[in-house]
Amino acid sequence: MPNTSAGYGLGASTWLGVTIDSIRLAPGTVSGSCTFVVLMETSGSRRTVPVGVLREEGAELAEVLTRTQLSPELSPGPASPLPVPPGVQVERLRITRRCEGTLYAVADFTGAGGHSEVDCRAVDGLRLAAVHGARITVHERLLAGPAGFGSEGWRELPAIFSRVGA
Repeated sequence: MPNTSAGYGLGASTWLGVTIDSIRLAPGTVSGSCTFVVLMETSGSRRTVPVGVLREEGAELAEVLTRTQLSPELSPGPASPLPVPPGVQVERLRITRRCEGTLYAVADFTGAGGHSEVDCRAVDGLRLAAVHGARITVHERLLAGPAGFGSEGWRELPAIFSRVGA
């Protein structure tokens, strides 16, 4: 369901809840090459936004998602990319903008000290959200815009992670 709110200098904006649908890997890729994390809008429209990440980052995120999907009570595996102090909750990850083919995000935290925000690359924020079970939202203009640098053909790539029930 869309959430209209102000945030990150975007004025009154529509944020759409998304899930990580799959992580796809180009065959024969080597260290430092591109993997795609595919975010799907949760409203059922099947609109997607591919997020290009390095192979190693895609593999780590796939491991975290596989562990939490199969056994939510188990440790999610690799540590959070951003340290989260005890008593602080990761509320939401907002994927806010694209700059030169890279997606960026803002992680929202709450704790005894109130609310705070941290800018991060989308891939770091996605791993943070996966480790801490936070909601993921994307600004609607990113779903409507071009996929970004090097993202052509991602739909044909084999998935190294697929969400159960996808």
